[in-house]
Amino acid sequence: MNDDKKILDLMNPSYASKMYRIRPTARLNPDGSISTHLMAWDGDRASFPTIFPKDPLNVTSDPNDWISGLTEDEAFEIARQRGEVFYFDNPEQAKKFAEGSWKNRSFGNIKL
Repeated sequence: MNDDKKILDLMNPSYASKMYRIRPTARLNPDGSISTHLMAWDGDRASFPTIFPKDPLNVTSDPNDWISGLTEDEAFEIARQRGEVFYFDNPEQAKKFAEGSWKNRSFGNIKL
């Protein structure tokens, strides 16, 4: 994980903005709610999404167009390949980011 390490400032709006840019459209869940990332925390200093649009250039809300049900290791690898792993100075920052602290920013609307 250290190869592509970037230390991120939790309060820097550019990281929250990236979260919205990489998922401009939300996945519709069976219960009617929506999800864009379903973030995980590695227990150390990294946060990463666990769901992914099959085609990042053509994101739809159709659950069949999303990759999900992955192990954390599988999700981490896809996130690493797509440049979607976020590294922090300490575990507390990474955990808060995975829990959704980035959602406190307003960068436009997520489409369905």
